Amino acid sequence: MVEYICGCGNKMTEQKTELKGFDVKAWKCRKCGEEILDPNDVDRVVKLKIAMKEGMVSTVTKVGNNLTIRIPKLLERFYKLKKGEKLRLRMEKKGIYIDTGA
Repeated sequence: MVEYICGCGNKMTEQKTELKGFDVKAWKCRKCGEEILDPNDVDRVVKLKIAMKEGMVSTVTKVGNNLTIRIPKLLERFYKLKKGEKLRLRMEKKGIYIDTGA
């Protein structure tokens, strides 16, 4: 566990905070209110925001008689997907939509 000491000299406590609508790990000083965000979580949020805006490219492969869609690691982690988990596919005129709440 990482421990930080604030510039004011107090120990900072670990907590969750929100960054652009996503929960990130942070450390906050109870005395002065200074907050440090976890750089790995900030990087993840930046990548997710870019993916949400620009979309992501995936590869279609063939396994046996079925086509499979590769799900990028970023989406796997964000949606906490596990091998063998069921996903619902919905067909619409503009494309295929994947719902994680199958």
